[in-house]
Parts: sequence; C-alpha cells; structure tokens
Amino acid sequence: MKKQFLTALLFVATITGVFAQKNQNGLGDKQPGKEKIKSLYIAFITQELTLTETEAEKFWPIHHLYNEDLMNARKTPQTVLEKEEASLNTKKKYNDKFIKVLGAEKTNLFFIKDNEFRKKMVEKLKKQRLKRMEERKEKGKF
Repeated sequence: MKKQFLTALLFVATITGVFAQKNQNGLGDKQPGKEKIKSLYIAFITQELTLTETEAEKFWPIHHLYNEDLMNARKTPQTVLEKEEASLNTKKKYNDKFIKVLGAEKTNLFFIKDNEFRKKMVEKLKKQRLKRMEERKEKGKF
C-alpha cells in the first residue's frame, strides 16, 4: 500500500514539476489550473483503485486515449441525449480495455470513482466561483 501511494505521489510530483517549469518559462500559462486538477485526478484514481506500478503503467496510456475520445464525444454539437449516448458508447468501448488491465472489479470501481471526482470538482469550482463573485460585490461596496 505504501509503495503504491509513494509511486502515485512521485508521479504527481513529477508531473507538477514539469508543468511548473513550463509556467516559469511562459509556455504553459494558458490554463495551469487544468494541470493541477489533472494531477489531483491522477493521484485520486491511483489511490482509490490502489493501482500497482504495473497496472498504472498500462492503465494511464489507455486512460489518456479514453479521455480524449470522451472529450471529443462531448464537444460535437448534439442534443443533450446524443451527448450522453456518445459518452456512454465511449465508456463501453474502453470498458473491455480497462478490464484487461485492471480486472472487472477495479474497472467498475474506476467508473464510480471517476464520476465521484468529477462531481467533487464541479462542486468545488462552483463554490470558488461564488466566493469570487461575493468578493467582487464587497469590493464594489467600498
């Protein structure tokens, strides 16, 4: 368990360091918050699924492709129902690939934890947005 956590922590630290260097050079300033969220996501999923080093090495490249396909499915202009269907089809497409690497139980847990992380992030971002709006209103009063 310690080894898995340390591996995830090292991975996140490496990614964070790389992106911090990009930001210092002025190359990655567009959306540094996205990279922070990505690092948190990787650490969260790695820890929640208790991925071994071997599983992580195989899982994350597949996940990267999955995430790209999922984002593309959501970007195309469609009705809400069509977007949900495209999203579900992408998840079905990658389900077997994830099962080959993680097994059925961890794959199911991945989809649960992925959804949980996304919901938590949406709530956190909403709270931050409301806080900024309140701060702006207060500044306007003085």
